[in-house]
Amino acid sequence: MHFKDSIYTFQNLSNFPTIKHAVSTKAFDSMKKEDLSIHHGNLMKFGKTVDLKSIPLCMDQVHSGTVALIENDREIVIPKSDGMVTKQKNLPLAIITADCLPILFYDQQKNVIGAAHAGTKGLLKNIIANTVQQMHSTFDSNPKDIIVGIGPGIEKKCYEVGEEVALQFEKAFPTFQNILFKESKHIVKRGNESSRLHSNNNEEKYLLDLRAIAVQCLLKEGILEGNIEVSEECTQCNKETLYSYRSGDRSGRFVSVISLE
Repeated sequence: MHFKDSIYTFQNLSNFPTIKHAVSTKAFDSMKKEDLSIHHGNLMKFGKTVDLKSIPLCMDQVHSGTVALIENDREIVIPKSDGMVTKQKNLPLAIITADCLPILFYDQQKNVIGAAHAGTKGLLKNIIANTVQQMHSTFDSNPKDIIVGIGPGIEKKCYEVGEEVALQFEKAFPTFQNILFKESKHIVKRGNESSRLHSNNNEEKYLLDLRAIAVQCLLKEGILEGNIEVSEECTQCNKETLYSYRSGDRSGRFVSVISLE
């Protein structure tokens, strides 16, 4: 990703003058209020900064596999969805996150855009496959023509999950490689003693790689590997710039937007 003026952009999506996209940072404040409602004021300010012609459309993100077809801007918040696709110009699609993956899609042939909110639950509910398939079924998009940007999210070394979640991913994606890692719990020395840090009385912890899962979901749907750009920014490690739920940002969120011009 490219970083300038406190804004992230994808190099692959930046090659197309037919779209605009951007990822905000803490410099633009939170896109959600303390009550977790969308902060439309901050969203509008960021939209103007990146020269969007209308307010970005958000979703009531519920960690689902549901993808909405956007045909107008009569609703500024799409109810209970985690993916959107549209062919309409000047209807920016927005994903609001703070550890989950924001994923932006652009079909360079059909001139169609999409956006998905891919967290642990959404990945298990096939939000990525559903978004690509919606683009194909509605607009006849060929997956080989779709350019994808996977935005900042929590890195595997920072994302510990319980054994139950680990088993769910092993079952859901049995052919995927290097998505789950086991590590021994850290040992903290205090003087001549040592105490093992652990949770749930286990001596091992499970680390989940959301990025690796997302990439393999895209490849499985026919997206070309060379068309996928993955941000290396970890939300938990980059606390100065990005919001992270696991770092204690209970309401702080940043936004990733894409719009057809």
